[in-house]
Amino acid sequence: MEMNRIRFEETPRLYNPSLAFVAHLSGVTNKETLLSTLCKELKFPNYFGFNWDALYDLLRDFDWIKERRIVLVHDTLPILDYENLYTYVEILYDSVYDWKDDENHYLEVVFPKDCESIVKEILDNKINPAL
Repeated sequence: MEMNRIRFEETPRLYNPSLAFVAHLSGVTNKETLLSTLCKELKFPNYFGFNWDALYDLLRDFDWIKERRIVLVHDTLPILDYENLYTYVEILYDSVYDWKDDENHYLEVVFPKDCESIVKEILDNKINPAL
């Protein structure tokens, strides 16, 4: 599984690459808080619909951000039920890898190193679903 735009850091809150728009997420305990925090940190336009489809759409846009590199850093893994966590990680994966190298923006996602097995398990299930 290619993971060059999804990375895992020992101390994600210190991950701050230069020449990038960096948004940090922490303390998220439910879907509503996740969506509202993403809206604030990524400076989503007023038309954001606060649902999964709207999140995917805006993670594939970013016209309102001048920096080409957009980095979404999870200081902690959002505390969501498994279904919502699965959906969220799936949206992040699809958004990250849908950007092409020659486009105006690209998205990079950072998670804490101690959450790597959980995130990779979700991604493995997405990429290689049980038959």
